[in-house]
Amino acid sequence: PVSVSAGINTIAGEIKTNRDLTPPTLLQVRPTDFDGEKIKVLSNFIIKFSEPVNESTLTGQTCYLELATSSGPKQFGGTFYTLPDSLNIIVFNPESVLDFSKTYSLHLTGGIQDLKGNGLTVPSPVSYTTVDRDLVPPTIKGTYPSSTTKSVLVASNVKVMFSEPMNTGSAG
Repeated sequence: PVSVSAGINTIAGEIKTNRDLTPPTLLQVRPTDFDGEKIKVLSNFIIKFSEPVNESTLTGQTCYLELATSSGPKQFGGTFYTLPDSLNIIVFNPESVLDFSKTYSLHLTGGIQDLKGNGLTVPSPVSYTTVDRDLVPPTIKGTYPSSTTKSVLVASNVKVMFSEPMNTGSAG
């Protein structure tokens, strides 16, 4: 300890204040796109830490998805960004679309550091299963004008209502 009295000059060595030795911890991981108990294949992951982390330490080696395959585990990195209103929440966007009906494990390593260089207390991987492929084709629920309407102007717009959301780019 260094004590300083009024009117006396004291020369001391290096004085450090607010030294942070507490490593960040994982508070929550939440996929962005659920379908019941499973996640959709385009899901991102919202990762909440106990404190802000250094974004430059988020890489494909420190935060990644892993898929078990017959030829061994396959790793997927991605991109990362912080939410504008919270520096301790990171969004992880996997580098590719996930496969249907597969279980992925999200891994976070001690290479993720807080702003003072403390490494993450490494949590257990968190696993998620993706939805099954939709094999039920959409059906037409209705049209406007209806199919029994007569004398429809050639310039009229035709609307088709489907049983599920459609990829508008596939209509041609």
